[in-house]
Formats: sequence, structure tokens, C-alpha cells
Amino acid sequence: MTDRRTTAANDEASPAPSSAPIEPHHRVRTRSRAPGTSAEVALIGRSLRHAVRDVESMLMAIALPVLLMLMFTFVFGGALDPGGDYVNYVVPGIVLTCAGFGAASTSLSVANDMTSGFVDRLRAMPMRASAVITGHVVASLLKNLFATGVVIAVAVLIGFRPTADLVNG
Repeated sequence: MTDRRTTAANDEASPAPSSAPIEPHHRVRTRSRAPGTSAEVALIGRSLRHAVRDVESMLMAIALPVLLMLMFTFVFGGALDPGGDYVNYVVPGIVLTCAGFGAASTSLSVANDMTSGFVDRLRAMPMRASAVITGHVVASLLKNLFATGVVIAVAVLIGFRPTADLVNG
């Protein structure tokens, strides 16, 4: 049995459905994006600070390639090329190894940001969605350039003399 008082109260509380069309000013609003690259610059700075503070990552990016280069040059290089020119063959491979270590540390940093909730907090802000990735990639590029520079400097100290030029490769 339905109580007449309850039905009458419900009818008064909810308005009758209208057949009027929805007016065009009732659109879904999207979030606005910040102009310029201020978000990217801030996240690049954040990623660089994290990279410098992570001593283990910096050691892996710099010391490990240098040690591998020294080991391959002096331990294995003497057996393969008694003339001592093996360093010219090792250095390009070690430079690629630097890039591989850099990519691995960047992927770990992005995964850490995704699982820690940092990216979720940024989604509510008016910024580009690609700003987080841009920050990590540019910081990784700078860190890799520094590591590669150190590897090439050590390689020149131990006898690396490239014979190719920029035009002929």
C-alpha cells in the first residue's frame, strides 16, 4: 500500500520533466592550460635535483661506464690488440652504454612518480600532461651528456684518438 502523503510530497519535491531543449551555454568546461613552458621548466629542475641527490644513480651513470671502459681497454684489450689501440673500439660502445643506463634510470624515475601519487596530484593542475615526461627526458639528456663527457675525457687521457671527422663520419 502506498501512502498518499508520501507520493504527494515526492511530487512536490521533484519538478516535472521539461520538454524544453538544453541551452547551448550548458557545456562541459575543460581545464585551461598554463601558457608558456613554466611547468616544464619547474619539472626539469625537480628532475635535475632528484638526479643529483640520488648518489647511486649518479655513480651508475658515471663511474660504471668509466670502469667498464678501463677494464675492457687494459684487461681484455691487451689480449685482443697488443698495439694498445683497442680503446678506439671500446669508447663508442661505452658511450652507448651510458645512454642505456640513462634510459633505465629515467624509466625508474617515471615509474616512481606514477606509483607515488605525484602524477595524480599534477592532474588537477592547469598544465600540459606531457610536462612530467618532458622534465624527466630533458634532465636525463643533461645527465647523459655529462656522463658521456666524463667518459670521453677519461678515454682521451688513456689514449683515445678518433680518426673520423664530422663530414666523412
